[in-house]
Amino acid sequence: MNTKPVIFGLIIFSITTITSFLILDLLTDMNDGMVVIIAIALGFFLEYLYRKRKA
Repeated sequence: MNTKPVIFGLIIFSITTITSFLILDLLTDMNDGMVVIIAIALGFFLEYLYRKRKA
């Protein structure tokens, strides 16, 4: 099994989720729960795009 795409996907997900959480938390007055949900969804979406591009 090739672990390189899995590690890159995890790195993309982590960086995207943390960065988008920090930006959304600073720029909006949304509830923290909503910011977390949006950040996780964005992380999954970008990882999905990465895996789709690799396939």
